[in-house]
Amino acid sequence: MTAVGWMYKSVNATAYATDGSDCRGAVRHHRLVVVRRFVVLVLVAGSLGAVPLSTEISYFFPLIVVGMLGLVSGAIVLVQQLSWLRHCSRALKAYDVEFRTPVEKLGRQSSGKRVLRLGEGEQASPKMSARQPLGLDWPESISDGVWFAGDDVFGGALLVPGSGELLLVQPQDWAALRGERGQIEAERQQRAERAGFDRQLI
Repeated sequence: MTAVGWMYKSVNATAYATDGSDCRGAVRHHRLVVVRRFVVLVLVAGSLGAVPLSTEISYFFPLIVVGMLGLVSGAIVLVQQLSWLRHCSRALKAYDVEFRTPVEKLGRQSSGKRVLRLGEGEQASPKMSARQPLGLDWPESISDGVWFAGDDVFGGALLVPGSGELLLVQPQDWAALRGERGQIEAERQQRAERAGFDRQLI
């Protein structure tokens, strides 16, 4: 569990603009961080496994199991993170970014999903489920607004100004909006399909 938590550790330093002008840089940076973390985890797991094999001391052998468990759990997390980033990348390519404010933080589910709402009043989105490829805590300053690439009834990607974190979002009650999605213009439906948001992802 420590290994999994470390792979979700928030990253504050960014090497790209967080004003919505460098979406490719955001995706590239996130992928690099995710892969680097996994490489370090592999090295640590390998070191744990090497200790009992090199010393041949019996009470060190459980370290092999610890290393293997950390590696397996880390690999599962890696696949999830890369999948979320792939969907974020597709949204950022298919949609123009627009600034949405405020962001209402509505809670966190036991599965780790965030629940939030973009905008307010008539411009408010439905309740959205969100997945963070990086970080376990709410991104700093997210309440002040985010850059959104997507469609409220299909989902999309959020880029948080300042921290630069990406989040993948989709309507929390996906099934309830099926009728609305079926009635919107064909261009919006086709764009969502191109971005891969014509089905529930999270």
